[in-house]
Amino acid sequence: MPGWQTIYSELKNQNFEIISIAEDTGGVKAALPWIEAGKADYLVLVDKQHVVTRLYNMVNVPTAVWINEQGRIVRPNEVAYSNNKGIGITKVDTEPWINGLRDWVKNGEKSPFVMSEAELRERLKPQNPDWALASAEFGLAEYIYQMDKGEAAIPHYK
Repeated sequence: MPGWQTIYSELKNQNFEIISIAEDTGGVKAALPWIEAGKADYLVLVDKQHVVTRLYNMVNVPTAVWINEQGRIVRPNEVAYSNNKGIGITKVDTEPWINGLRDWVKNGEKSPFVMSEAELRERLKPQNPDWALASAEFGLAEYIYQMDKGEAAIPHYK
């Protein structure tokens, strides 16, 4: 989270907002130490049931969705690292993405990083059946686990 705090501090006075969502089955109790350690001064929510993940077809962490002031998605979910600290492992250079974010904040709909309706339709395809099944199995496993039946949940996590 410290990387996101840096970005937020840079852009927050330019009509930019971050809403961070901790997807943690353990709820606030499990997520709070991480949230507090990050010292974020942007909004952080906790999604115990992973609803956001399912609604936005998210698979990777961290993931970002760009949503404009009218509530329209202008870039769908994509892997979004806030800095290059892990580049040795991820092999993902974050600078082009961060610079694109800066451009969008500055130029809005005129930014070349805003996707057209056709580009969005191409990227926002229905979830493939294997991922849908995996998501359902994960949801079932989480439900069973929350009922204090951890052993019964294990096959659904696999």
